[in-house]
Amino acid sequence: MTTRNLGRRESGAVLLVALVMLLVLTALTLTGMRGAALENRLVGNQAEERQAFNAGEAALREGERKLARLPGADDGRNDVCIADMDLCVVGREQVQSANGGAVGWRWAGSPADWWMKGSHALAYRGSDNQTRFSLAPRLNAAHFDSDSGCSLNGDGVCTDYYYVTTYATAGAGRTPLILQSVFARRYLN
Repeated sequence: MTTRNLGRRESGAVLLVALVMLLVLTALTLTGMRGAALENRLVGNQAEERQAFNAGEAALREGERKLARLPGADDGRNDVCIADMDLCVVGREQVQSANGGAVGWRWAGSPADWWMKGSHALAYRGSDNQTRFSLAPRLNAAHFDSDSGCSLNGDGVCTDYYYVTTYATAGAGRTPLILQSVFARRYLN
């Protein structure tokens, strides 16, 4: 038979150490969860940026293809975009302003407000006229120069130069992106 010393008092040190260890493990778990949530948001933002870039790039290339397919000198240039046009071609002064030699965009304030106006750009609907992007990118082409050697009444090869520009967003507009290329269109006069 074993006898116990009933007069000895237990201090409860094991309980205290266990509670401290639980507190440390809880703090480590919360820190890990915050890190995982941050990484998840970063990956989501990268995916949105990639989606906006792909949408803008697709619209940019389609704008260049449409310019390349235009026959002859008439590019359908207008002061504003018209909704039923296949491609919106405007003059450079419609989208850019020259102020003391510095060239800047025409919008004041939010670029999204300017790009969403139907008179400034058309929605890109894909080469088959069905967009695959949740927010359709906006597209326009601005004529900025012509070949000086091209005579309007003679025969020969002429060249017109354009800024093809797209505005794309993803993630409910949180990731705006503007892409631009310079395109030279050659045609027989």
